[in-house]
Amino acid sequence: MKSTSKTLANIMLMMFSVATVFASGQMETTESNNSANNSSTGAQAAKKGTNSTSIGKLYKELPAGTDGTAGTSAKYVLFGEYPQTIMAEDIIIDKTQSRQSGAFTYYLGSDGEWYYEGGQSCYDYNKFGDGYLGIPFVYSDGSWRDPDAWYYDDDEGWLRETRFFKVEPIKWRVLTENYQGKMLLLPEVILTAGTPFNENERIDKYPNDYETSTIRAFLNGLPLTSLTLSYFGNDDVEEEDDTYVDKGFLQTAFSEAEQKSIAITNVDNSLEQAFELGEEIPEILIEKRELYGLDGTDTQDKIFLLSVNEIAKYTTEEQLDKMDPTDFAYAKGAFMFKSTWLRSPSWLFHNYIEDETEIIFDQIRKVNYGSYKWEYENDDGTIQSGIYSDVVTGDEDYYDDNCVMPVLCVER
Repeated sequence: MKSTSKTLANIMLMMFSVATVFASGQMETTESNNSANNSSTGAQAAKKGTNSTSIGKLYKELPAGTDGTAGTSAKYVLFGEYPQTIMAEDIIIDKTQSRQSGAFTYYLGSDGEWYYEGGQSCYDYNKFGDGYLGIPFVYSDGSWRDPDAWYYDDDEGWLRETRFFKVEPIKWRVLTENYQGKMLLLPEVILTAGTPFNENERIDKYPNDYETSTIRAFLNGLPLTSLTLSYFGNDDVEEEDDTYVDKGFLQTAFSEAEQKSIAITNVDNSLEQAFELGEEIPEILIEKRELYGLDGTDTQDKIFLLSVNEIAKYTTEEQLDKMDPTDFAYAKGAFMFKSTWLRSPSWLFHNYIEDETEIIFDQIRKVNYGSYKWEYENDDGTIQSGIYSDVVTGDEDYYDDNCVMPVLCVER
């Protein structure tokens, strides 16, 4: 894998990887119903924050010296909750005791904790995954991840085997305390995976448009609006998909009070966000940025993804390498090498005729920040290097294993 990664990195050096911006609309603020459907103890309700009406600081700051991906000198907080660790064998689930949290229904375990029941929906395990690479994959309890595990029910027919995952507080690292005057938080673990960047079809947008993307709708609980041509090609057909409305990561991971405490952030989707700080933007892209729509208006979101610029600015390779997927993220399809979506798409451009450049638009696939760093010597003897990134193009279904690293802003 290491040699393959270096090869990919070398290939990358022969092409410019540039991000575009996304036309934006004001994000519709949505609220979720996180109240318990059945009996829930006061302590359990307080853990979720359902009794709180405050919109102030609802996160819990961890003591100085707490260890994490950035060592003991960084600042860490607990905020929200999400399914993470696979359930221990001795736990008994009581399905008469449940509560709804956004897209998920949680059931009470015999240990007093809440659990989510979910299938193992990772991508083609044998063709592309761990089995193909000869890597035995097990959850943290030693059991196998098996997306091919099905069972037969007399009433329902063939059903996918499910596993239970413990709902646990989310630990975040404070990347900076001054992101538009707020604290920018990144999870310490990879919480989920398997959401494609964009399945939404729009004839007026590029497939890599972030503002109209599936991933943005999933993060914030927004509707998706498709725009296609009619059968005869003379009319536009607009359809709305409410799959994620009130059922996004925002509504699932946070109580109503916690959602209110998360700032609506102006997400910068400019061309500059595609480049690491100090990296020069090719002149052809500066020249063509207006003609080809390489810039667009910002989006207004509570939950968003980091850009190429931000992930290089606020993190290091070592810190990213320490961010491991949870058992739940593995069940959702997270791959061992932790390929992660960023909001920055790639625009590939190629010279076809001498002195004439044509820009070819391509869909974003994935940006993989692993434990490698590219480095080469320039003609003048200077050394150029950067965080290793693997920008891959291809069919979106192939990359459904991509990890999702949501970020958000709260008051300091």
